[in-house]
Amino acid sequence: MDEKKASKGNTPREKATFSLDVAVKERLEDGWLELRRMFKGQCICKSTIVEEAIKMVLEDLEKNKKNSKIYKMLSKE
Repeated sequence: MDEKKASKGNTPREKATFSLDVAVKERLEDGWLELRRMFKGQCICKSTIVEEAIKMVLEDLEKNKKNSKIYKMLSKE
């Protein structure tokens, strides 16, 4: 999609849609609620949680290649 909007710091954003396993989606909801309780009153959004998780996975992949957690998990399938 070409639809972009500015977020904090004027970083361009682009909407993306992905399908998630129902159990994973429920865990995301639970984690989001837990973080909202932990950060009392601060705006915590699911997009930020997902974006940061993806960054962590990709950094691990870039650094560790075939020793990365994502590679090992996908190679078992």
